[in-house]
Amino acid sequence: MKKCELLVPAGGSRQFIAAVENGADAVYIGGPLYNARMGASNFNFEEMEKAVRYGHIRDVKTYVTMNTLLDDDQLYAACGFAKRLYEMGVDGLIIQDLGLGKCIKQLMPDFPLHLSTQATIYNRGGLKAARELGYERAVLARELTLNEIRNCSKPEIIETEVFVHGALCICYSGQCQMSRHIGGRSGNKGRCAQPCRLPYALYDLDGKRLNGKGESANSSDQYPLSPKDLCMIERLGDLVDAGVASLKIEGRMKSPEYVAVVTSIYRKYLDEYYEKGCYNVRDEDMNALLQIFNRGGFTEGYADGDPAEELMSGLLPKNQGVHVGNIKKVSRNGTLAEMELIGPLEPGDIVEIHGNEVFSIKVTYFEKISKNSVLIGDLKDTAFPGNKVYRIISEELMKAAGKTFNNTDFDGGKFTRRTPVDFTFKAEEGKAPSLLAVTSGAGGKRISVEVTANDFVCSPSKKHPATEADVCEKLRKTGNTPFDPVRINVFLKGELFLPVAKINELRREALKELEVKKADSYKRKGNYTEVPFADNVECERDDELEGVFGRGPEESREKHFELYYYSVKDFIETDFELLSKNLKSAHILYDSVRFLLPLREMTQNMLAILMQPEDRMEKIIPYISNLTKGEYDVWLEENIDGAAEMIRNYGGKVYVGNISWIQPFFARGIEILGDFGMNISNRKSVEAYRSLGMKGDYVRSLESETGELGAFPLMITEHPMEAGYLVDRKGAEYSVIFDDMNHKTLITSKASQINWNKVIKLWKNTKNTIRIYVKVNSL
Repeated sequence: MKKCELLVPAGGSRQFIAAVENGADAVYIGGPLYNARMGASNFNFEEMEKAVRYGHIRDVKTYVTMNTLLDDDQLYAACGFAKRLYEMGVDGLIIQDLGLGKCIKQLMPDFPLHLSTQATIYNRGGLKAARELGYERAVLARELTLNEIRNCSKPEIIETEVFVHGALCICYSGQCQMSRHIGGRSGNKGRCAQPCRLPYALYDLDGKRLNGKGESANSSDQYPLSPKDLCMIERLGDLVDAGVASLKIEGRMKSPEYVAVVTSIYRKYLDEYYEKGCYNVRDEDMNALLQIFNRGGFTEGYADGDPAEELMSGLLPKNQGVHVGNIKKVSRNGTLAEMELIGPLEPGDIVEIHGNEVFSIKVTYFEKISKNSVLIGDLKDTAFPGNKVYRIISEELMKAAGKTFNNTDFDGGKFTRRTPVDFTFKAEEGKAPSLLAVTSGAGGKRISVEVTANDFVCSPSKKHPATEADVCEKLRKTGNTPFDPVRINVFLKGELFLPVAKINELRREALKELEVKKADSYKRKGNYTEVPFADNVECERDDELEGVFGRGPEESREKHFELYYYSVKDFIETDFELLSKNLKSAHILYDSVRFLLPLREMTQNMLAILMQPEDRMEKIIPYISNLTKGEYDVWLEENIDGAAEMIRNYGGKVYVGNISWIQPFFARGIEILGDFGMNISNRKSVEAYRSLGMKGDYVRSLESETGELGAFPLMITEHPMEAGYLVDRKGAEYSVIFDDMNHKTLITSKASQINWNKVIKLWKNTKNTIRIYVKVNSL
């Protein structure tokens, strides 16, 4: 049985070594460009080559993230970047942008591609579409239940990968515009500022302050968008049995100690499950996971459905450590405090004291008073009796983790991770002894090196002839190499004199050559014209690449003025007389107007829609939401023929916001329009969606919108929220809309009256379709 891969993050070289030395099967990293964690240390090309080599000679794969959206003028350079990775032997690329993926498959068809979780794959339809586009694996959305993961993974369409540990986003990955909207730092471009980890005040629709549970609250900070960290350590068996190919740990921004601790524990229990078929997580291991990083404890996410408020991190959005005690007394000058212990604490630990304010200290003064009471000193702020004390960093845990990577680097050091090697040693009188070393290389292929001691000829020995045991002993001393002898065959003809130095010399020479040959077996050679690998490289593109990068003119498309309604009710209650007046003032012809309505809700409000004037009904285009996971998917599967017939009654066009429903509706003769959830950001992504069946118009990614008009979509989450709107620290307001038809929560900019002066300017100066996201009475 093919075992489930343990995939570990590395934001830098020390993290990479920590991952490998603690048991990773594969490591994912980011380079200097095009990755969604540009805030991590990341790797330059020289470091990447060393990391890939280091991993390969230890049978560990390296995947590189190129998971940002790209503009047309970035594709050429991005493919040059990918070519460098291809040639150095990177085992796969993690891609979000389907346009980039299409280019790479044309240029390097044998380069494995994994579709990032930012592509929002959550059902079998999405996996089938990914397979059509040439992806070998898809990273499933983190919002799936175990049953949904199992449904996606069995029977296998392509490999599935799921996150098992680390930070969770409240929004479906790839669908978040919050950071870009607030501060211009796009998560889809690798610059997320994490506004979800900031405090917000919650209010109901009547303006009453809430505490996040629908109840009245005081004015203390709340973090309604900040989930706890995911921890699936107790569900590994369930995921293995569900058919998942890869278990992914999050954390390219985390420390090497974090990588070491988390990797070693997940390795331990994954191996134990394969060996015994079951396991029980020890308290000390769970405590180590909590100690190294947690946001108010752990969650199993959506494994068993939405966990409601148990999903959220509480009053702090950062590492909360482990509660180790409470302040009993404080000295008069405030520099010493007596603390009642409920957990371990040692000198050198870093703690946070939670009172009216939160402050941290390193425990430098430490005096035991009794079994459960200690005196700590050098307080930097004022503590009070009853304050809770949390250990944020355990010096003992950090030192233990550091031992696994501190004494090594890519160029040398003390290694613990080894790869198997088989030796065959031959010697006979009158001939030079030889050693054959065999291991596996790329794709599991056999790699061998045979060396001969040409400067030495075996001769008889009457006193101390070499024995098989003697030779085996010397060959097992592989020292600080990455090889571990598994099988040793020794063939000695006669009673021979064999100097120990000569056996050692053969072993060293064979392993040195084998290491080079094993690493080189993963390297590739691109058979196409050289392309640049940085955004600032200027050069002429070769003619043979024109078809790949598509330098031709942009597709000619009609210009429309679209009103995107979150509900049919808002459409019905629109003041169309006022709308007509505003359209006229903006010089927008009524013929160019479209009304976009949610498909599923349309089927339940047909009478109200049919009562609209005919010229209004003719302009309706149904849309399928960006996220249909759950009941909406079931409804579409059960009613797709009826839904297609209704779409035909409204002109035969439908906006589709997710890759999974293009082909099913296209197969029924429906004209597919590409909605913003597809994140179309370049011409090659248009080609990718066209190959799946998108034939009509499309909306470019919200990253490329000409203006944010109306109740602009910022987040979509599986987690329900009681609030009517949120207010951030600067007083900006955000609407919270729960979609009953889709069971998803949408967070938008809080719509006020549309700025028609802005609409006039945009309509005049752009050739693109203009869209307003409408809530009732905002026109």
